[in-house]
Amino acid sequence: MSKPEKVLFVINQLSGGGAERILSILCNEIVNRDIEVYLCYTGKNNSAISYWVDKRVKEVYCYGKYTPKGYDGWFYCQYKLRATVKKIKPDIVVSFKMGASLTTLQSCKGLDIPVVMAVRGIAENVKPYIREALQVYLDKLTGIVYLSEEQRQDYHQLFNMSESIKEVVIVNPVEFTPLWDKPRINVNKEIISVGRLHPQKNFSMLINAFSKIADEYSDWKLTIYGKGALRDELQKQIDRLNLTKRVFLPGFVSNIEEKYHEASIFVMSSKYEAFGNVLLEALCMGIPCISTDCYGGCAPKEIIEVGVNGLIVDNDNQEALAVAMKKLIEDPAYAIQLGENAKSIRNKFELSHIVDRWIEYLSYCMKS
Repeated sequence: MSKPEKVLFVINQLSGGGAERILSILCNEIVNRDIEVYLCYTGKNNSAISYWVDKRVKEVYCYGKYTPKGYDGWFYCQYKLRATVKKIKPDIVVSFKMGASLTTLQSCKGLDIPVVMAVRGIAENVKPYIREALQVYLDKLTGIVYLSEEQRQDYHQLFNMSESIKEVVIVNPVEFTPLWDKPRINVNKEIISVGRLHPQKNFSMLINAFSKIADEYSDWKLTIYGKGALRDELQKQIDRLNLTKRVFLPGFVSNIEEKYHEASIFVMSSKYEAFGNVLLEALCMGIPCISTDCYGGCAPKEIIEVGVNGLIVDNDNQEALAVAMKKLIEDPAYAIQLGENAKSIRNKFELSHIVDRWIEYLSYCMKS
C-alpha cells in the first residue's frame, strides 16, 4: 500500500486549542516522512498562529481579508479552497473540526479527491445548522477519524452515516520533550491547569475548590494557563475570594511544557472533553494529576487508573476536588509515586506510532 505523496490539511485557524495543537504536531511529523504537507486555514487571517509549524509545511490562507464585490466571507472561502485544491492536486484532503469539514466538503464536491474528516469535539456540541448542512454532504466523505469508540457511537446517533465511509479510531499523540528525562527536583508549590477560559473547562469550580484549602496551605498557589472570554469573570471571582495574590491567569504561553515540569500538581477540571490533551501531556511529564470524571470521547478513566497513576473526582464536585488536592499536598511521597507511574503511558501515545497509523489509514482511504 503506497503512502500519500501530498496531503492537504484544513482547519479554521491555529490560534490556540487542543485540536489546533494536535494538528500542528501531526503536520510537523508527517512532513518528516517525505510527504508534502499543506496546511490550509479557512478562518479570518487576523488570528495569530499559536503553535510552531515546520517551515517545510506550506501554509495557505483561504479566507480573503477583503472579499470581492458580490461575495461574502463564507462563499469566497469555498471558492478559494476549491481553487487551492485544484492547483495543489493533493492525494487526499483532511479536515479538522466540523466547520472546516463542511467548508471542505462543499469546496471539493466533484473533484474526485478523497476527503477525510477528523472529528474532535463531542457530538452534542455540534451546532444544529452545521449538523443539517453536513448531513447533506456526508455521502461525499471518504473517511472519518474518531478519538475513541465512544465518540464514534455518539456521532452515529447524530448523523446517518453511509456504510461506504471508512472509519477509524486514532488517539491523539503526545510529543516528546527533553524535559521528560529531566528530574523534577525544584518544583514549585503550585497547582496548574491549562485550557481555554470557557465554561467547558469549569475553572470557576477549580478556583472555588482551591479557595477551600488556600488558608490551610498559604504557601501554595494556583495558576491557570489559557485565554478566553471568561477571563474578566474569573478574575472578578478571584478578587472576590481574596485570592488575587494566590491565583493567577497569565494567559496563553508557548512554553507550556516548562510550566508542567515546574509545577507540583496538575488539575483538569473540565465538564466534558473529547480528548484531554492537557491531561495526557501532564501525565507523560510525570506530574501528579487530578481529573474530573468528565464525559466525552476518550474519558479520563481510560487513561488514569485511580490511585495508581492519578486521581479522578466526581464531575463538577468542588468539595471532592478540594479533598484530592489536599491529599496530594499533604502526602508528597504518594504524589511523587503517582507521577512516576504516570510516565508508563508514554509508549501508548508516542508520536511516531500515532503518525504511522495516520499514514496507514490515509493510504487505505486513497484506494478506490
